[in-house]
Amino acid sequence: MQPSASGRIRGRVLAGFQAGLLAWMILGSRPRWPDAPAAALLLAGIGLGFWSLAVMGLRQLTIWPEPRADAVLVTHGPYAFVRHPMYSAALLASLGMLLHTFSLSRAAGWAALLAVLLVKIRMEEAALRRRFSAYEDYIRRTGLLWPSGRRTPPTP
Repeated sequence: MQPSASGRIRGRVLAGFQAGLLAWMILGSRPRWPDAPAAALLLAGIGLGFWSLAVMGLRQLTIWPEPRADAVLVTHGPYAFVRHPMYSAALLASLGMLLHTFSLSRAAGWAALLAVLLVKIRMEEAALRRRFSAYEDYIRRTGLLWPSGRRTPPTP
């Protein structure tokens, strides 16, 4: 089932806000190497993003909050622990950028990015529930953005 026209428009608007907020976080950072805590968050986010992309594959990558027509449910690699590791990666890396060049306006921007991603996740999770019968079981054993600690083996 495809999203409605208003759902597609809302998804595109959210993806635009996400891209704009990430660009603002990147472009507003100082052009020098960050201190250790900021660098650790930045590198952790970049590493998680590359790992997630390597496991998911470029064919499934989309910035829209609805799965592609040929999507498959990926539940291994970082997806065995977190349902949305690409969003987690963006939040970690941008948090590192925020710590590197802190200001209240940038903190508000990071909070806005978190809010946008949570709305996108809500839309995406609804679409994934409709698309994959195994998604409810996957939800029970994984965290949304961070590992939940309640990891249980998949049901047969």
